[in-house]
Amino acid sequence: MIQVVKLAMRSVQELGWKIDQVNENLGLVNFTTGMTWGSFSGVSGTLNIEEDANGGFEVTGTGKQNVSGGQLIAFNIGNEAQGKANKVINKMKELAGSS
Repeated sequence: MIQVVKLAMRSVQELGWKIDQVNENLGLVNFTTGMTWGSFSGVSGTLNIEEDANGGFEVTGTGKQNVSGGQLIAFNIGNEAQGKANKVINKMKELAGSS
């Protein structure tokens, strides 16, 4: 579990985003992107890493547009927020394949 969490952290960092919180025991990684099309304050995302019955791992993620300051609403254009979580998962697959 710890190695998969570290892979998730590395993936977030390679994308140039900020890691907000990590819980290696629960398999959670929270991150924030920079400014996006839908939000000046970016997307907040969470990756959830679970071990399956065969000893493998399943990584799922969610994202939401952030609203702060004078911005009243953040549009999730083209499901952009979820796309950011998926981008981290794809980066994890890429890095795991090259290791």
